[in-house]
Amino acid sequence: MTGCRQGELLAVRARDYDSRSESLFIPDSKSGKPRRVPLAAEGKEIFESLCAGKLEDAVLFERADGTPWYRVAVIRAMAEACKGAKAGGGVSFYTLRHTYASLLVQAGTPLLYVASALWP
Repeated sequence: MTGCRQGELLAVRARDYDSRSESLFIPDSKSGKPRRVPLAAEGKEIFESLCAGKLEDAVLFERADGTPWYRVAVIRAMAEACKGAKAGGGVSFYTLRHTYASLLVQAGTPLLYVASALWP
């Protein structure tokens, strides 16, 4: 729904979602520059749900036990999901970023929009 990198999403706090602009603020991207990621309706719904009742400084992505996700836990969860889906090897969280871009392009989204959503 965002095309964000794993580390960017793991760092997202409730304050980073802006319902008025329907965007997600990434304060520290890979390039070190902040950026805003525009959200489609489905993405807005997900972030509205994730932010509901949370304090501004709260981490948005938590595991079932209430602890924040971390890199190795995501890798393990992705491996388990791929195993369950019989997706085979070579699928990682980064694959979701490529899928996001591909879906936007297939839907006729202008390439400049796709680029602005993925890169600062």
